[in-house]
Amino acid sequence: PRSTLFPYTTLFRSDLDVFREAAEHTNDPPKLYLGAASVNPIMRQWHIDAARTLHHPDGSFAGLIDADYRVSAINEVFSASSPPGNGFAALINMTDGKLRATWGPPIGAPDAAIADTPMFAAVDAAESGLWVGPSASDTVLRIHAFRRVPGRDLAVIVGVDQQDVLRQVAAWQW
Repeated sequence: PRSTLFPYTTLFRSDLDVFREAAEHTNDPPKLYLGAASVNPIMRQWHIDAARTLHHPDGSFAGLIDADYRVSAINEVFSASSPPGNGFAALINMTDGKLRATWGPPIGAPDAAIADTPMFAAVDAAESGLWVGPSASDTVLRIHAFRRVPGRDLAVIVGVDQQDVLRQVAAWQW
């Protein structure tokens, strides 16, 4: 049995999106390719492929090595360190504006697009910071903290319900 937190390598099929993406960029500098959340014949549950290209000694494309990260395992990591109360946490692909994993209010299927939301705009505008506004998953006003993952087109964002956090302040003011 494999751990819920660690990936395993798989034999590759050239019809996978991550393989096609890597093959189209064979002359680019080496980097980690992250596929969209998907279900396929190799991994029959929602997962994200993380792959690196392989090259022959002459520099030509030789394929790639891949690890399948189950979306449910990533979500378990978020829930283990979950924000209190009506909190929210997400891993965002900054290239396509899609959620890779979330914890908190349901947002729909994995890989939901949030590029047109104020939350994404705030995260896209800086490497790290704070932002107050509605999370992409609902209309709840939250105090969000976010940070880009160095060397990757990813960002992590967490939010706590503004009303929950400021409840004691409101009671004191009252």
